Amino acid sequence: MIFNIIDNQESIDYLMNQFNGFHDSCIKEVRYVSGAYVSQNGAINPFDSTKTLTIIFQSQGANIRTIEMKFDGIVRFNLCPKGEMEDAVLYGASILYYNGLIYWSSLYNVKLSELEDCDSTWVSSERISWRALDNCLGDKIIY
Repeated sequence: MIFNIIDNQESIDYLMNQFNGFHDSCIKEVRYVSGAYVSQNGAINPFDSTKTLTIIFQSQGANIRTIEMKFDGIVRFNLCPKGEMEDAVLYGASILYYNGLIYWSSLYNVKLSELEDCDSTWVSSERISWRALDNCLGDKIIY
């Protein structure tokens, strides 16, 4: 399936509509590709040339039940998993543009000034895209 690019408020609103504003959803999986590696001969490529983060979200009641979001050129990924006895349900999320970057936050209606000081999951990146995934509900690992 083709990725939908988030590049304006209309594309943000479309995703939020299709995925019910991330209400009653959860982060199922996270995958990061840096671009750095060690080759077979032991030489290291020390540069984060890729910096792509991919997150699988599942929703209890959205039009699209599972989505894959791809964050290209990430600047920061702040992961705050919940404790074993805490509720990991997302009750909403925010997508914002600021100073050439796009931000996704697990908090509804968050202000950028609040992100650094709060215990929430958030990502800042140069680009975000997403696509629906079919037949991906449940606990089976996708990546």
